Formats: sequence, C-alpha cells, structure tokens
Amino acid sequence: MILSVLDVTDPSLACNVGGDAPAGLTAEAAAGSTVTFTMIRWPDDHLGPVDHYMASCEGSCTQFDATNAKWFKLDEDGYDNGVWASTKLIQNNLSASTTIPADLKPGEYLIRHEIIALHSPGQPQFYPACAQVKVTGSGTQSPSSADLVDIPGVYDTTVFPDIWADSFHSFTNPGPPVAFSSSGSNTGSEPVFGRIKLQGTRTNLVGSFCETQSLIKCCLSSFPDKHWQWHMSQSQGQATGNI
Repeated sequence: MILSVLDVTDPSLACNVGGDAPAGLTAEAAAGSTVTFTMIRWPDDHLGPVDHYMASCEGSCTQFDATNAKWFKLDEDGYDNGVWASTKLIQNNLSASTTIPADLKPGEYLIRHEIIALHSPGQPQFYPACAQVKVTGSGTQSPSSADLVDIPGVYDTTVFPDIWADSFHSFTNPGPPVAFSSSGSNTGSEPVFGRIKLQGTRTNLVGSFCETQSLIKCCLSSFPDKHWQWHMSQSQGQATGNI
C-alpha cells in the first residue's frame, strides 16, 4: 500500500510507510535500461512534480535499511508550459519512466519514484515508493559526494508554492540537480527496455521477465491507497499479480 507522507522529517519519506525494511527479492536490470512506474489511477487534481532517485545498498539490498541511504537524482519533471508532470503521467497511460545511467557501477541499488502533490496549499503530499534493483554491466561511474542527499533531509528548507495563486507562473523542482546526464525521465513516449528481471521491490512484489520487444511492457505499479501490482501486457493477453 502506498500512502501520502505529510512530514518532510518523517523517515517514511524515503520509501513510504514500512519501506525502510528490506524486501526478500531484488530485480535485475542492465545499466542503461529503462524502468517504468505505472499507476493504476491518479487523481487529476493532485498536481505536482515527478522525480526519480537511486541509492546504493552498499551490498545486498535484502540487508539494507533505506533510512541509511544516500540518494542521487536520476531525473526530474515539474511544470512546463502550464502542464504539470503529474498531468503528463496521466496522459501517458499513467506511466513515468526513468533510465538507469548507462555507465553506473554494477551493484545493488534502490530506485525511488516520487510524486509530490501540491493541490493543498501549505501541505504538500509526498507519494514515494522504492524498488530493489541489481544493476549489471561494466560501468565504472558512481555519483560524487556533492550529488548525494539524505531523505528525509532533502526538503527540510524547501518552501513549496501555492499553485493556485495568481502570482504562480513557474516552478523549480526541489532537491539536488540530476547526477548523471545520461539518465532522464520519460513521461511522454514509449519506454525502451533492456532485459529486466522484475523479481521484487521493497514491498515484496513478485514480477516477471521483460524482453526487449516493443509489444511487451514490464511495469512496477503503484497507486494511492491500494496494493502494488505488477503487470506484463502483450499484444495478446495480459498477466497480472499483486501482493
């Protein structure tokens, strides 16, 4: 179940309520792969930015407490030409994608998906969720210490705007700059996958293989007040499962 987090100092801001505890399974994905998070539903009035982060588990994610993570930002999408990232997510079949940096050093990481809903002035609502991923490949890059932030901590001094005010015209995504220029968000086009074995997340999700074909999408799915699900849809038929 994914819930809103209302306090920027709450440890649940990292990976949602209960997300600090490890899951039993870890997905496998090659560096450079795209991971898509798909919501089953999202209220169109819950307007706000969509960001993705990663953090090294410094070993096995099945033994890692997310409250100890040092996060770096993969991508950010905010407010562009009057359109919020959350609206683009809805328009893109309720999906937002992020790319694992192609040169990222192999190892086990958490991937963090976050929507910040700003529809209630003075009370931002944070919807974070994390997945455990084993990154493979021959990359050698790690984020610099300047790229790493604590969550909670990253939003302690952030002042979120009243998006309904007549004076509101622009928005700067909170948090650090994007750490790797090779990564990026994708809320408006077809995701391109490498071979990703979606075996588990911090919520003990069970998943499936995702082949490199445009007819197949493997998605990590979440939505407010419901269980996480996975689904693999093809041109013919669909397989689904949940916790």
